[in-house]
Formats: sequence, C-alpha cells, structure tokens
Amino acid sequence: MDNEEKLNIATKRWLHRAELTTSTVADGTIKKILSLCATPYVSSVTAGSGSVKVAGYVEYKALVVSSDDEILPMSFKSNFDNTFDITGVESNSTISVVCTSQNIHTTISDNGEFSLYCDLLFDFYILPNNTLNIAKGTETVMTKDGEMEYMTLLISDSQSFNNSTTIKRDAKLNKILCVKGSVGLKSAMSGTDYYSLSGILSLNIVYMTEDNAIRSMVKEEVVSNDLSIDGINKDSIIQAELNLGEMNIVESDDDITIDTAILVNTQVYNKETRTFIMDAYSIDREVNLTTTSFEQDTFLSTVSAEESLIYTIDISNDMPPIDRILATTPSNIMIANQKVSDGEVLLEGVATFNIVYFSEDDDGTKLLNSLDVDVPYSTSFSVKDVESDDLVVSHICVTDISIKSKHGRELEILADLFAYFNVSKTAIQAVTSTLTLGDVKPTPDYALEIYVARDGDTLWDVAKKLNISMADITMQNPSLTIPIKTGDKIVAYHKRLEQ
Repeated sequence: MDNEEKLNIATKRWLHRAELTTSTVADGTIKKILSLCATPYVSSVTAGSGSVKVAGYVEYKALVVSSDDEILPMSFKSNFDNTFDITGVESNSTISVVCTSQNIHTTISDNGEFSLYCDLLFDFYILPNNTLNIAKGTETVMTKDGEMEYMTLLISDSQSFNNSTTIKRDAKLNKILCVKGSVGLKSAMSGTDYYSLSGILSLNIVYMTEDNAIRSMVKEEVVSNDLSIDGINKDSIIQAELNLGEMNIVESDDDITIDTAILVNTQVYNKETRTFIMDAYSIDREVNLTTTSFEQDTFLSTVSAEESLIYTIDISNDMPPIDRILATTPSNIMIANQKVSDGEVLLEGVATFNIVYFSEDDDGTKLLNSLDVDVPYSTSFSVKDVESDDLVVSHICVTDISIKSKHGRELEILADLFAYFNVSKTAIQAVTSTLTLGDVKPTPDYALEIYVARDGDTLWDVAKKLNISMADITMQNPSLTIPIKTGDKIVAYHKRLEQ
C-alpha cells in the first residue's frame, strides 16, 4: 500500500542579489537612500522528483535623496529562478510556497551607483497525491466496509483584481512620494462555480505637503470580490493567499487615486467519500489481513485575527538623535517561530520599520536622516477551534503603525498586526491493505458453541469470533436484541462433516 504521508514542511534560504545599472534619478545622482523595502512575488512553482523549481521576482521600493537634495521615489524589479532539492517531492505533489525577504543590504558609491541584496526565505508545504491500493474481497469472504472522507485537489488557480483608493488633494497632501502596502485574507467562501473572498488592504503613504514637509499616513479598507472557477460547489474548501501586485498612482487637480492590483493564489479542494474494506473473515477458510494506518491531513478553513504590538527601544548612539519624525513605514515582517495550542497560535519573529526624521547638528542645521528599527514580537492570536495537533500555515502583516520619540533617543512603537491562518486537521486512518485466503479451516470438534458478549461487541464482532454469518446468528438466536448487550449468551450451531 502506498501510504498517504503527513503534510511535509521544508524551509530553504537563498541569497538574492540585484546589481543595478541605474545610477541616476531624475537629472541627478543618488546621494542617500532614506528607505528601502523588498517584496518577493512567486509567479510559478514546478514540482519534480525530489526538487521544486520556483520562479518570480522581487520588487524593490526606495525613497532616495538626489544630488540636488530632492526627495524622490524609486521602484524596480529583479527576477529570480531557482531549483531546490527537497526530499519526498514528486511531480504530482501539491505544493504551497510562502516567500519572505530578510536582511536587506545596499551599498552606494560616490558617483551614485548602488547595488543591493536580500535573503529570500522559502517555506514549502508539500502534500503528496498518493493513491490508496486497497485489496478487494472475494465471494467466500464476508467483509466489513467503512467510509472515509478525502479532500481531492480540484484546481490550483491564480487570478487578480484591482482596487482603487482615492485621497482628496489639498494643501496638506500635495505629492505622494512612495506607497508601501500590505494585504491579508479575512475569509473565502465557496459558491457554485465561484468563490467570494474578503481581505484587509493597508496602504502606508509617504507624501509631501505644499510647503515641502514630509508626512506619512495609513489608509485601511476592506476589499472583496467574487472570482469564477469552474467546478466549485458550496461544499468546496478554499485555501487562498493574497499578495499585492502593481501600484499605479493617478493624480488630478482634485484628488489622487492609488490603483492596486491584488493577486490571489487559490487551491480548491472538493470533498470525496470512498468506501474501503475495514475487516473481513471467512467461515470455511483462513483469512490473512494486513491493516495499514496513516495520517491524513484535511484542509479546513482560513481564520484571521488581529493583535497590537507595543515596544520601546533605544536608538544607537552612532545615529543622530531624533528631533522630529517625518514619516514611518513598515518595510518587512517575518515569522521565525510558531506554536499552536488549543484556541490560539503564538507567532514570534521580527518586524522592521523605516523612520525618516530630522536631526539637528551643533550649529542648529536641520539634517534629513533615516533609520531602520528591528522590533522583535511574540504575540498570541486567538484562533477559534484550532487544536494543538493541527497543522497551521501562518501569514502576517502590519496594518498600522505609530511611533513616538522621547528625548531623541527612545522610541515608543505601537503597531497593529494582522494575521491569517490556513488550518488543517490531522486524523489517523486505518484500512485493510492486503486480503488473502489461506488453507481450509479444520472442522471444529464441537457442534454447539455458546459465546458470552463482552462490552462493545457488535453483531459483526460476534459473527467473526464464532465463524458463522450474521444471518445465521439472528436465525439461531431469535430472542437476541440488537444492539447486543454485555453478558448476552449467543448460541452457534456449527455444521459438522459426517464421519
């Protein structure tokens, strides 16, 4: 029998480098990088025998200062295409990939040329698509069948839809410098040939006022859409993952519109019930059974939760003290560890925030600086109905952030964390994997047998122990009531061969 294996988790780290040939911005060179974030997107996943090929791109967004002291945004992409060796993967395996960026580094030369690199962390969730080869019964064997519910993959699908966020233009908001976004899934509900999803979109916007002051704000809204997929029904299980795609800023005299593409990666599972032989016996022949047990993972649902993060940190003496914070954006958040317990999931990791601020030198001159702050978090999220032995795939993002400076050296950080979890249940199943007939049983040396029922005995159990059919038991014991009670005396009349 080919065993159905437990969902396998493999983590691979890969260093991604992007060497940039662009050394100028607008009409000048780049003098300073104020903020930089890297967001990876997986466009294709291909499974082979013992390996997984992943292709996609990293989108970098930067806020830079040019040689003429103008603050400008930059964005660019760098493709990746890599193959990872992962034991146990086959070409028909179902694979989900979660990719995050870490440790973003950059260098800049005197003439404005710069290069950068970051670590890409890939978490692979692998479910083999095996077939259970269950033995069939024969005419001389009485079998006890059992039903087992399976989840079969209907389709893996990638779609996208657009969302527009409109901001009124006034003296307080004259020009958008850069936008950092995050999106999380709240729910996905299936219908007939479509499913409805709802998510939370958070846009952290760095902008400039008419008097050239730099500010930041957060726009948060619920996004929803109906996506069509043939074959879905209301009982289908939807596993969806949301990512942000291209952002396009359209400005007019009255307002500014941010068009955001939301990418949806979906796996649709349909429920299927199969019948297997759970037990068997024969009256006149020996029956050899082999029962195999295995763990089966069944995807259940997506659950979302929100919690707040409060943290106080002292900035290094090597950095200029903070006189006034101008803008704050979350640049990255990673999950380093998770612990699942009944009713909650504990996530631990590091969130990185970029702060653009003014400092003041000894002669009172205002200097523009930036600072990346790493904030460790250990947060428990309430997840209804989750149990400690469940398999949980977690995603997390920052939806809002507020940072206050105390005495120029101490930062008080308040951030809202939004997480969503794909929850799977693990059940141990047992089925008969082989069934063969042996030699003819010897004729018993008795014609009458009395069996005293034990606690939990069923009619099937008694028939198997007495080696007569269930129909013969009820016929030979007309006063027997079903279900059988502990202590019931059951008579079996065996047919003996004449001497």
